[in-house]
Amino acid sequence: MYNTQHGGRARAGRLTGFQRRQLAERADELAGRIEAAEARVAEIEAVFANPSYYAGASPGEVRRLEEERAGLVDRVAALMAEWEGVEGELGE
Repeated sequence: MYNTQHGGRARAGRLTGFQRRQLAERADELAGRIEAAEARVAEIEAVFANPSYYAGASPGEVRRLEEERAGLVDRVAALMAEWEGVEGELGE
């Protein structure tokens, strides 16, 4: 359940208009963050797909991008889980 600073739901199982707007705004924010993280993952994967990248990149640079990509993939999964929860709240 999504808790607001105004004491949660007004009645069990029902969202107020204010809570619904808060949830919708949160869902939009999460969607934007997911989109940005996925775009960065795609950028990193495009770099890795370029064979000439490995010829000029240091092992440290490759490792840094691999770590960034792994962190972003984990972040996307966490953000998606939160987004699904918010959408579930809106759908109730």
